[in-house]
Amino acid sequence: MLGIILRILMALAGMATIAHLVVLLLHEVGRLDARDMRWMFVHTEPGKATKWDVFLTALYTLGEVVLLILIPLGLTTAELPWYVLFHLSVIVYVHAMAGTPHLHAFLATMPHRWQRKLVVFCGCILCCFMALEFPSNPLFFAMLQSPQGIIVEFVVLTLFVLAVWLLLQRQPAGLIIPCMICLAVGIVEYYVAEFKEMPLLPSDVLALGTAAAVGFNYIYIIGGRVLVGGSFVIICCYLTRGVDWVRSRRKRHVTASIAAALFCAGLIGLGVTQIDFVDDLNITVRAWCPLKDYKAEGFIPAFISGAQSISPTTPLGYTTSGAEEIAQKYADSYVEKSDADARRTAAEQQFAEEEPCVVVIMNETFSDLSIYDNLHCDYQGPEYYNSIDDAVMQGTLYVSAYGGGTCNSEFEFLTGMSMNYFGASVYPYMTYNLEGVGSFSQHLKDLGYETTAIHPNLDTNWNRNLVYPTLGIDTFYSLDDFEDADTLRGLVTDAATYDKVLEILESSDEPQFVLDVTMQNHSSYTTGEIPEDMLTDYDPVDMGDSLNDELNEYLSCIQASDEALEGFLDELRELDRPVVVVFFGDHQPYFTGTYNDAFYPDEDDLTHTMRLWQTTYLIWANYDVAGADQLDSDADLSTNFLGAVALDAIGAPLSTYQQTQMGLHEYLQAINIIAYEGVDGTLYWDDATNGYYQQYRDLWKIQYRYFFDFYREDGIYMTSTMPGTTRPDNN
Repeated sequence: MLGIILRILMALAGMATIAHLVVLLLHEVGRLDARDMRWMFVHTEPGKATKWDVFLTALYTLGEVVLLILIPLGLTTAELPWYVLFHLSVIVYVHAMAGTPHLHAFLATMPHRWQRKLVVFCGCILCCFMALEFPSNPLFFAMLQSPQGIIVEFVVLTLFVLAVWLLLQRQPAGLIIPCMICLAVGIVEYYVAEFKEMPLLPSDVLALGTAAAVGFNYIYIIGGRVLVGGSFVIICCYLTRGVDWVRSRRKRHVTASIAAALFCAGLIGLGVTQIDFVDDLNITVRAWCPLKDYKAEGFIPAFISGAQSISPTTPLGYTTSGAEEIAQKYADSYVEKSDADARRTAAEQQFAEEEPCVVVIMNETFSDLSIYDNLHCDYQGPEYYNSIDDAVMQGTLYVSAYGGGTCNSEFEFLTGMSMNYFGASVYPYMTYNLEGVGSFSQHLKDLGYETTAIHPNLDTNWNRNLVYPTLGIDTFYSLDDFEDADTLRGLVTDAATYDKVLEILESSDEPQFVLDVTMQNHSSYTTGEIPEDMLTDYDPVDMGDSLNDELNEYLSCIQASDEALEGFLDELRELDRPVVVVFFGDHQPYFTGTYNDAFYPDEDDLTHTMRLWQTTYLIWANYDVAGADQLDSDADLSTNFLGAVALDAIGAPLSTYQQTQMGLHEYLQAINIIAYEGVDGTLYWDDATNGYYQQYRDLWKIQYRYFFDFYREDGIYMTSTMPGTTRPDNN
């Protein structure tokens, strides 16, 4: 009842503000006489407003109309005080345009024009800061504990605002436009954090096309902090009216302003490229809590620090020949033990005779949330999946994505590279040229397999249309190939992709490799489009109706995935050709951090963090794999090791790099972007005191050799392949 009353009050306030704005707008364009406006405390004659004034007033009026429409739809969570504050800021500004003299009177007490402009300029920079930070950072006062971060943020904002102001010839728009840009970035950061529990990373900018493609899956609810962020733009507009701006049209003045603007932009560029934000300023974005670091350091310094991490760091003591020797040592160790292993020998003979098809299913957001103490409501996880007892292997999979970033899990599996050595802000599919990178798919192609990928969404998502050919995938079925497919919440079902896999397997007698990247379970989980008879009804205690609604939509999707997997494996059991299935989830949904914090408040940081960065995997075959007991060998793995382990288990030949991986796997059970697990089952940070640190460092050097060293010429990092060069053997 209280919520309904508040919505009514907000709607009334909105209608009153719209009426107020319309009247003022009519006055500004000369349709109402000043005598008719005295009741609104307007003192100027009509027609005095500039075109910029009229445009902004019309824009604010449109914004109020949109808010008025959203209120009854429940698409704003703004509390009444935030809402009223936004209205008041709009009205105060528009009154200033209509002639309210108070700001002019205050600034007139300063004897010099430059002093008045300096006050306005500083006020506008503060508004830019608030418009950027306030929507997404409720704890922005905590930035005061990181003085270097807040200093960097204000220095960059000052130079940015100064550059735009000078470029626009010292006019008010040069102060207002930067504030609008800051608000836009702040709002984007707000929604990214809401939907993914992650900040806006530099690589996200490279993935705008993918973000746009999946952005329609979400419901955008306007929070109170977003409205207040908008209020700071309005305050900025108000401040610019406190000074009379004179535009010089002299050529030398215009040229000088442009040159000064370029100088300011150059200073920003020098600071970003020449100052090491991690080493020099101690501004670090940690992979396991980037959102927390963004809030503590400030958006701009954290974003720049993340951008700098895209360029790889050379391992201490690295040499090309040294890395190759280390890699060969581990490969030789694996080969020696493999040759003496009767299980492996039997599997190799069987593989050579059978040439089984290999189907890899990276299932969107598939994870078993029963790891969160059964969600305190007796949730047992995906029923069929957890009942499988004839797998070759299955267990916990440590991944390098959380809440989003699907392509990084895909990259780790296909290339065998660990994101641990790339940094928190990197999406290799978007950042690097992968031409010539050895891959799981290229290796099978070299063994004579036909290679196919399936992703029932736009082929441009995460640059897959460009990446797949470089990784040895010849055929790609995307959304256009699923026009009449069944959907759930508007997304192509897992079952529809499995039908396509079966169609591919039956279309040729040649051995097939099929990568199926599903889409059905993609966020958001607030669509309300799950059919009533499919919707689960779990109710974790004291977690709130809103979160429970998201949870049940997600679990309904997982239940549908579970049923589709059962049907698919049943079909494969009847198929008259050998097929191996590697099934895994790419990451957890974005909301599990709430359960993690609520259910495990007092455990150590590493265990607490790694619970979020794990899913589950399954290696299964529709035939008895020689040397395997088919009794569900359970072992922890990570996405980068999964491909090599699967090929080893079924007796397939391994590439040189995969042999190296298997040699290292004797020491490192799993590794992801957060930490690594030794074969003793213990999780470790990057800590030189533990027994597996040497192998961790060795993997870094090996991976650098196979991936980054190829890009270096005279010590300069290259972002694309160089003519006349070839990568080391990674196939």
